[in-house]
Amino acid sequence: MKSKLTVPLLIAIATLLTACQSQSHFGLVRFRDGNQANVVLNFNDWNYIFMIRPDYREAGFAQIIRKNELSSAFDQCHVSRELAVVTIGWQYKSKKLAAVTSEWKKILKKNGFQRVAFVHGNPRHLRRSYLIEEVWL
Repeated sequence: MKSKLTVPLLIAIATLLTACQSQSHFGLVRFRDGNQANVVLNFNDWNYIFMIRPDYREAGFAQIIRKNELSSAFDQCHVSRELAVVTIGWQYKSKKLAAVTSEWKKILKKNGFQRVAFVHGNPRHLRRSYLIEEVWL
């Protein structure tokens, strides 16, 4: 009697563990169009933005760009306006993330970009990044 219950119980536990494990990455999609990006921006907050591509440095140091300086930075680097990628840290969740992406869409549309992708991950290794949202502006 004991062995008859043990096998189904072990199968149920294994199924449950497998289901939980596969759902831990449910919904996460890797960003694949990184090579097409005209500009890659690393967003920390509105006073702490870095332009990774094209390389925006002075004397070898990455330059901090503030929200109100983005237009001039794009123009200075002669950035084409097809695809912008914005990397956003994992600390931004739900409502705060939605507010940040909404503001970025307004800024990038105002600057003439056609498409924007928001990703979580390393801005220097976009193929390893997870897509948050991608939209045509």
